[in-house]
Amino acid sequence: MAITKADPYRDHQAEYVATGDPRLVKTSPAKYVTITGHSEPGGDDFDHRVKVLYRAAQTILEAKRQAGHDFRLGRLEAMWWHKGQDKQTDHPSWHWKLLLRVPEFVSEQDLSAAKNKARDPLVRDVWLEIIDEGEVVQVLHLGPHERGQESLDKMREFAREQGKRFEGFHHEIYLTRPADVPPEKLRTILRQQVEPAPIAP
Repeated sequence: MAITKADPYRDHQAEYVATGDPRLVKTSPAKYVTITGHSEPGGDDFDHRVKVLYRAAQTILEAKRQAGHDFRLGRLEAMWWHKGQDKQTDHPSWHWKLLLRVPEFVSEQDLSAAKNKARDPLVRDVWLEIIDEGEVVQVLHLGPHERGQESLDKMREFAREQGKRFEGFHHEIYLTRPADVPPEKLRTILRQQVEPAPIAP
């Protein structure tokens, strides 16, 4: 009898529903392998850390598969925030956290074993983390990431109409990769945690 692979994206499909119109979505606490960084989006350090994250996650997957707990890796996600301006470039000082969702049965021991097998010392910066965003607004953004502000503005206005305000970090879920499709065909779920807005006196 075939054993169904655990698949975080499929098993929590309702949390990834998104269309061109913003909508409120309830999310559950999710376990991720994560790595953080500080650079311009898409730079060399960003790309390097994406590869390190995938290698660590793949090592965990192979070990769990051999132990009879097969699963599929979630899609690449990232949380973004900035702290003022970069003094050298005068651009926003971007910070980010790269995420790959994994099943609940992935443990700290599994990650530790993967780190021990890794050759790249940067793997020491990979961690397991549970993130609980609760209620979010999300929308499907079509096209280049540089035009994401258009979708964010729609999300912010929708949240205001629902009596909500943005909270937490900007969250992106990459359904397509820039290496696979032209910029105009990129598909990205934009997600933003929200909370009730204070009532004006």
